[in-house]
Amino acid sequence: FLLGSSLVQVLAQRLVRLVCPHCKTFYSPDEKEIAYFEKAGIEVKELSKGEGCSICKGSGYSGRTAIFEVLTIDRDIRALIREDISSHDIKELAIKKGMKTLKISGLMKAARGETTLEEVLRVTETVET
Repeated sequence: FLLGSSLVQVLAQRLVRLVCPHCKTFYSPDEKEIAYFEKAGIEVKELSKGEGCSICKGSGYSGRTAIFEVLTIDRDIRALIREDISSHDIKELAIKKGMKTLKISGLMKAARGETTLEEVLRVTETVET
């Protein structure tokens, strides 16, 4: 009871590696890659990857950036918490109300060429169900 009445927001954050700007290249995604974006409602025509260079020591990545998931506790979410509803059901309602998951946040960055799809999946597959 105290938790549900005290919460205002819950924030989740993960760091993803950035594609190295010195060896960044763009390519047309295959059908499997496009499917990840379509499922999230994100249109993508090209993706980026790092080829590997002396600056990034062959990794294709340089630096990191955060992806976020912010759950705002409104009246409906608060009611579910009070009723001891599962976290899965709470998350589903939050998504219906417009919450962007960690994966969607990462996919948006991948669609902009900031990181790779592989990096987003690596970081989010252990936290999303």
